[in-house]
Amino acid sequence: MADFGATELDVFRTEVRDWMEANAPASVRGIGNALGPGSQLPDTNDMEAWRIALADKGWTAPTWPKEYG
Repeated sequence: MADFGATELDVFRTEVRDWMEANAPASVRGIGNALGPGSQLPDTNDMEAWRIALADKGWTAPTWPKEYG
């Protein structure tokens, strides 16, 4: 694992938060990995836009072996 100094880690966290704020559609925010009873699924178009934004950023792993999730 990379050894980020506190300053570098803080900068990285800020960059991630800013990017997510600018790119995550409102309907996908806060849903996590699992939806509980009574939860509403995000808009399909928003989910597709979010998937594309994550892929364009390089934050997806479509070729990971199944045993790694």
